[in-house]
Amino acid sequence: MASRSPVPGTRVDLRPIDLHLVAGDVAGRVVPPPADALTAEERTQLAAREPLSLLRVLGPEGQEGGPAGRKAGRLIREHVAAGRYSERGPVVAVHELRTPTHRQVGLVAGIPVADVDAGVVRPHEQTRAYREERLAAFLDAAGVDVSPVVLTHTAQPAIDGLVDQVCHADPDLEFDGWGGVRHRVWIVADTSVCERLRTAAGAIAQLTIVDGHHRVAAALRARDNADDRDGAARDEPLLLAELVADRDLRMVGFDRRVHVADIAEAQRILAGLAGIAHLTDLGIGPPPRPVGAAEMLVAVSDRWWRATFTDVPDELPESLPVSLLQERVLRPIVGIGDPRTDRRLEHVPGLGDLRALDRAVHEAMTMAFVPRAVTVAELQAVARRGAVLPPKSTYVDPKPGPGVLIRLRQR
Repeated sequence: MASRSPVPGTRVDLRPIDLHLVAGDVAGRVVPPPADALTAEERTQLAAREPLSLLRVLGPEGQEGGPAGRKAGRLIREHVAAGRYSERGPVVAVHELRTPTHRQVGLVAGIPVADVDAGVVRPHEQTRAYREERLAAFLDAAGVDVSPVVLTHTAQPAIDGLVDQVCHADPDLEFDGWGGVRHRVWIVADTSVCERLRTAAGAIAQLTIVDGHHRVAAALRARDNADDRDGAARDEPLLLAELVADRDLRMVGFDRRVHVADIAEAQRILAGLAGIAHLTDLGIGPPPRPVGAAEMLVAVSDRWWRATFTDVPDELPESLPVSLLQERVLRPIVGIGDPRTDRRLEHVPGLGDLRALDRAVHEAMTMAFVPRAVTVAELQAVARRGAVLPPKSTYVDPKPGPGVLIRLRQR
């Protein structure tokens, strides 16, 4: 998805949107973990154990296009008919996610797809055309949005004040979800409060996509396809979005595993890395995650190294470890030119410490690369420049995930 140049003077146009809220007595069973937090095997096992999980409904989202979308739409509507979701009408919602160490508050609302055209909603990551097409067909056939696109913005005191007022009331939903995340949702049906939130959001000049690049690209494609079919433009469609202030986001990034032929190839890659970075032998066992500006960790067999890149440019995104890893290591030394398609490369959400990744490197002939996580400020700056990062460069924890609030659309 290409970044659009901002239209001068354009601001966020937040709108109430038709929402269905999951029922509290089944929420823990219906709402699955975020898709990229599980392996394919884990998703299959969880779907087999829990008959109500949306993992049974969605499958690998968008990969099968229209037929899978029609099936998903039918099954989700069966959930609604069974009372597992309640219709709340055109509303705004406040969605709080809380862990023992972190609190994230999001504003769930509609954002016009036109805000993408206007450059108000800005990407930071490349998308794949074939996945856009399949996901657009899936979503069009399903007629349902189950996951909000997560967008971040600079904190707005006016929004903070209104959200605080909303959160003083008892929540409409409260449950413990996957990973020990506590969810609380407040439905804002008062039109005057919705209008004040809309006015407050109008002060925001840029929304940066944190999660959902392909869903945004698919929404653009679906809108254009509908216009082509009808021969005339319809009402401007809305993205189901969750707006989160940048100060509330916890960015953890993605780790990389690279499959290599043998230890000789791994040693060759390390030798190449030594020519472009200072290597420090950290010994056996996983070290703490990297924090240096141009720093990443590397593991092979039972040893870890800290790599600090040299001759780092000043500009973003070229100076970020995720970019340096791709452009100076994976592409020229390993031969991974397209990280979106090369099967030697695996992306692993950078959750928790590195013990699981350390075990994974022991279990197969692989190398691990752990770049320092991209900060929210860096992410916003990259998007503001109209630049992009390598795929799977950022991960937000906790994620809203699918199924808490859904939107049914006409098909």
